[in-house]
Amino acid sequence: MEPLYTNKAFECAFYKRGQGNCIRGATCKFIHAEHTEGLANIGASLMPIAAPELAWIRHLKGVYVTFGEGATVATVALPWDTVAVRLSKLPQDSTTSTVAELIENYVGARVIQANIQLLSAYGGRVAADVTLDDQTIATDLITAVREDQSTEFDADRVIPVHHRAARFNTISRNKVSCSWHKPSRTVTLSFASQFLACETWKKFLTGVYQVSKSRVWPSRPHNDGSDTDTIWKFKIDNVPTSANRNDIIEQIDEPFRPLNVHMSWASYSNPMEASVDQITRNLSTVGPMDPFVTTGSSSQSRRSKMTVRFVDIEHAIAAVQEFDEQPLPFFSQGKLTVQQLSSIRMCIPNHVFTAASQDIEALYSAWKKDHVYTTISKERKPFRHIKFEGQMHEKVVKAQAAFENVTAGELLSEYGAPLWSASLATKAWAYHEMRKIEHELGVLVLCDKQKRTLSLLGRREVFGLAREQIAKLCNGDPRCEFLIPIDHHDGDALRWLLAGGYQDLGRTVGLDKVALDVASQPRRLIISGTDHDFQNARNYWDHRYRNPDPTWSINPGQCNLCGLDAEYPVHTDCGHLYCTTCFEDMCFSGAGTPVPEPAIRCYGDGGKCMKLLTMTNIQENVSSFALELIFERMFKTFVSQNPEQYRLCPTHTCEQVYRVKMTPAGVKPTDEFEFNCPQCNLALCSTCHVSHETIHCPLREIEEDEEL
Repeated sequence: MEPLYTNKAFECAFYKRGQGNCIRGATCKFIHAEHTEGLANIGASLMPIAAPELAWIRHLKGVYVTFGEGATVATVALPWDTVAVRLSKLPQDSTTSTVAELIENYVGARVIQANIQLLSAYGGRVAADVTLDDQTIATDLITAVREDQSTEFDADRVIPVHHRAARFNTISRNKVSCSWHKPSRTVTLSFASQFLACETWKKFLTGVYQVSKSRVWPSRPHNDGSDTDTIWKFKIDNVPTSANRNDIIEQIDEPFRPLNVHMSWASYSNPMEASVDQITRNLSTVGPMDPFVTTGSSSQSRRSKMTVRFVDIEHAIAAVQEFDEQPLPFFSQGKLTVQQLSSIRMCIPNHVFTAASQDIEALYSAWKKDHVYTTISKERKPFRHIKFEGQMHEKVVKAQAAFENVTAGELLSEYGAPLWSASLATKAWAYHEMRKIEHELGVLVLCDKQKRTLSLLGRREVFGLAREQIAKLCNGDPRCEFLIPIDHHDGDALRWLLAGGYQDLGRTVGLDKVALDVASQPRRLIISGTDHDFQNARNYWDHRYRNPDPTWSINPGQCNLCGLDAEYPVHTDCGHLYCTTCFEDMCFSGAGTPVPEPAIRCYGDGGKCMKLLTMTNIQENVSSFALELIFERMFKTFVSQNPEQYRLCPTHTCEQVYRVKMTPAGVKPTDEFEFNCPQCNLALCSTCHVSHETIHCPLREIEEDEEL
């Protein structure tokens, strides 16, 4: 099935020229992206640096989890496991090998090169983040480097790479924005009469005349003496240095042009690259930063702007306190403005964004008033990426909440209960009738099979009619909904269903009466129909292995999971096609599979493909909200299936994960209370993994009695 909403976009010229304004708002079919000039990135990393959200590190249950291919749990880093040191001002030809030798010379410890990450720093110098598993070595290294007077090397504590977690839909406050006035000059215009001077002055004052497409504020005209026939002049301050005499003269109508245009010297002369470098060096004295700087000053802007991101939020706060409203390092009469930024990234399906565009547009004026800047990307496979950013944290939080509210849609209910129909779960007649209502009224209905809810988005003026028709549809459905749970211990059950058993069951009971729900826990078969249909399905399921080799077949354009025409189609890297919702369900299914190494795999070719999906393939085809839930489910499954490695703190309200200390068989732990929970301060016993305060473990006493 073709998407109900399509929106192919190019860059919006009005948004680009209008300094971020477009009268069409969210309904504009073109991209609203900031237009910048000059240096896009200064000091690019020697290693590719992605946005923190795309580094696949998440802070879950008190630990830092790195996810790999198939969203598998690659590493689990506890906060107290490692420390890190950033060595800066290193030679340009530094390598991981030379850095390892340098560390060994300072503290006598050899660091493996895999724990050294090289970064390019400011002014062409090199920095390196070194991960260590010993607090003492880290302290000794910092002290030794700082006390070494023979080199310029510097050392600072920094958050370890595996601890730099971020996530979509959560506000980050590590960035600071810096701005300062660009170099300018004063222009004096001389006229032959008071009339000419005053008429020209009025047009500059009212914006009829501009300089470099920017409005200016001239001083009042005055003459050089008491005689009205003497030369009349007025000044225009803060004129960009990029403007020349012709730029000013050509703005003025020919009869009103001045006798002379005098341009003063520029307020200061410092190239943009040099300005950014000097400010960045000052900021780096506060604390380690990511090794790149982003600038974003349009040609019409009077201020130069740059953004940096600190590794630690505390350093971002300190930078504002130390440098805001302080003199510029290259122009003592100018002031530097430094402000902490709150930013959040989100990703939603393009058809949801388009359907909610009317409500989103209504929010634009409030966001502008609150100085919350929104960047909305063009459609990407088929999603929209949205970023909110602003200097007032509470306003960004408010903007995010408002956006999530309108894109979630209006929950459809009747007499206090959600509207639902059994036929919706199996995409039977009621489902197709609901899609007809969507097309006729120009709305979108989000159907959640797990929660059994319907949410409505689109034009508000037709909501009443849409509610009425959908309620009538749901109330008129004669079918009942039945569930057949799939035992998660039966690993062959899902394989049999994917191989064609699901299709055979559908042909036995009715293709529009059966649906496979792989996202729920446990997985389940949904039957919509009569009690007789349910009994037939139950009987077939109980005796399914009478047909041990079912066959799976689909036509081009059909989903590899549900077997129907793919809605909002998604392609995997291995070439298989899914509905957007089926692809998301497959990801949740893999994340919830109860095995020691759960992974998200492709169910294509009747379950024969089973290739691991890349993290990029997953992230590009699910919403940011779903992605974070997938990560949470994956780690929860991993911990529950590996109790010999990791466990949860047993306190009811605490979910801190701790690592089980491995001891050889027959060897007693040296410390009876191996773990003190940092969240609830509970001491956990190393023998029975529960808390009994300072009382000796009864299991240990039994072991001692047996030895006697």
